[in-house]
Amino acid sequence: MNAQDFWQCAEKSADWLISQQAEDGRWKPITQPVVDAYYKASWALSLMGRPTAAHRSLDYAARHLLQPNGDVQPRQNRWHSEVHYPYANAYFVMGGVRLARYDVAWPAMCFLRTLQSPASGAFASVYTEDNIPVRCDTMSTAGAGLACLAAGCLDAACRAADWLQALVERQPTPDRAFFCTVDAENNLVTQFPESDSPWRVVRTDQPNQIWYAVGLPFAFLIKLAQATARMEYLHLALWFFDFQQRCVNPWAGPSSGKAGWGCAELYRMTGEARYRDIALSIGEYMAGFQAPDGSFQIPLSAPYDPQRPLTPGDFDLTAEYTVWLGEIAANLLVR
Repeated sequence: MNAQDFWQCAEKSADWLISQQAEDGRWKPITQPVVDAYYKASWALSLMGRPTAAHRSLDYAARHLLQPNGDVQPRQNRWHSEVHYPYANAYFVMGGVRLARYDVAWPAMCFLRTLQSPASGAFASVYTEDNIPVRCDTMSTAGAGLACLAAGCLDAACRAADWLQALVERQPTPDRAFFCTVDAENNLVTQFPESDSPWRVVRTDQPNQIWYAVGLPFAFLIKLAQATARMEYLHLALWFFDFQQRCVNPWAGPSSGKAGWGCAELYRMTGEARYRDIALSIGEYMAGFQAPDGSFQIPLSAPYDPQRPLTPGDFDLTAEYTVWLGEIAANLLVR
């Protein structure tokens, strides 16, 4: 497959999303408003040139999900409330900015800023009722950093990146493992229950890990380097790239799309074939899971069943793969 194929896949998945959308912006099969189903839709649909559907999705979110304090609720999957809280908020900011929907983007950004630690610059992945961080991690901080960058909050984005740099410098065994999390006192967390390990560490000798813990910082830092022309951010981005490259099957997995976006950006910027080839590999991996109707359904390993009731996770995944396939294609096609 080539970049044009990826663009066509993204168009097909965007059209599937539109086929499921009611006039009021809700997804027809989802009976109750829930953040999980909507937070990526505006970025996906606007990227693929479907602005009316993107606006409808944000209209629905503004009526049913956006809270008076700028947060978005309710959330269904614990991943959105107990693991990486700011992730969904960040997508609403980025989608809103793309559409100049500041009625959504700015309140969401103002809430997101309350989750940034004044001391460290990291963003809370879990926090107290007083918005005091209980835990911070690379996924939450890089996602929020992208939102800050999109909204023009450059100082906040740079502080997030500086925390990522400090985290890299504190790694005890960077040739073997990258620990992704700090506690409330900004201490590196290296001990945790085995059940939490997918969210807490990426190891170079294990396959099929949650690659976004390093892939999203990689992509964020590339975009921040573009905004600031500061080479130290590009060098830090390449540290994350090099770490992921040393892992087992680093470019294959459901969460590898963010690294694919980063590689496509680097190929557009540098013309280096190695970044193009990785982006093509990741794009082909993702496109291979597209259902005949254009959707991407959870779990990816299950046979396609057109009679299966659709879930918020299906809309989440379809919108996400629309974004990454579209972003990869757009950057590769420049050259």
